[in-house]
Order: sequence, then structure tokens, then C-alpha cells
Amino acid sequence: MTVQTDTTTLPTAEEIAASLDWRGRSGEVVPGADAAHHLEAVRSLLDKRGWSRTVGSGSDEEETEDGTHPLAGADESWTVKRLLLGLIRAVVEEMSWTPAPPTLNGALDAVSRTADGDADTETVAGRCIEAVLRLRTGARYPSLIAWSGKRGRTYEEICEVLTEAAAFARTHGPAVA
Repeated sequence: MTVQTDTTTLPTAEEIAASLDWRGRSGEVVPGADAAHHLEAVRSLLDKRGWSRTVGSGSDEEETEDGTHPLAGADESWTVKRLLLGLIRAVVEEMSWTPAPPTLNGALDAVSRTADGDADTETVAGRCIEAVLRLRTGARYPSLIAWSGKRGRTYEEICEVLTEAAAFARTHGPAVA
């Protein structure tokens, strides 16, 4: 039995950068520095809020210390006082709800809605991440969502790719729009 091996050479960063579409969804060119800034803001956001491999529901545990919801079992037999206390506890718990840490893709999107980015920088920043993944894995069309959501993926790996993608954008991206 003969096993064929792929003898094609992997593209260089320069080749990938030359074929990368540096235009955002608006159709305008995104400077490499702007894409890099978006990626750095993503890293900062993840440093503050944490990172989740998968989409989570946050810390919305609507249970009391004994493991029951504050309004569990509420019926017409409850006194007004008991019902009001249950409602107050439920409202307090709802107000203290904290969202789950974002995924990489969620963080890219979140930054696009701040002063640090927009839809165009989000699009190009995502392409820069995929360019780095292409260089790392040799895959032609790696998905940042699939890569970042892979079981066993670590926060350190996410940070490394964000740092590499920002450097890629600064080095290979257009100077001005």
C-alpha cells in the first residue's frame, strides 16, 4: 500500500496577507493598525471579563441558599408578606445577574460596538485571526469559531493568537484607508 503525502508548501504570511481582503462590510479598506487595535481591545476585554470556550448562560442562578427559586411553590395559600418577600428576592437576584464571559467571537462583536472598533474592524480582525490559524495549522479555511470552541482550548492559546493576529495586521495590513 502506498501512502501519498501532500508535498505542497504552506503559504507564507506575506502570501496570505497579499490575498487577504482588507475591506470591511462597508466596502472600505481597514488599515492594519485599526484591525490590530480591535484585536488588542478584544484581548483587554477578555482580560477583564474572562473567556468562555462555549456560549454560556451566565451566573443566573435563580435559587436561594437552600437550592430553590424564591417563588417556588407560590400559590393562593401564600400570605401577602411571603409573596412580597419572594418577589423582592427574585428581583434582587435578577439585578445581580452577571453575564457569562464571552467567547472569542462574542468578544470580537462586543468590541465592534465600542469606541475601539466597528463592524469593519471586526470583520478584518476576524480575517487576521483566521490568517494566523492558517499559518499555524496549514488549513486553507480555518474557522475562528470552531478553533476557539475546540474542546481543550485554553485562554493562553486564545491570547497567543490575538497577539499574533494583531502583529500580523500591523505588519501586513494597509497603512491607511
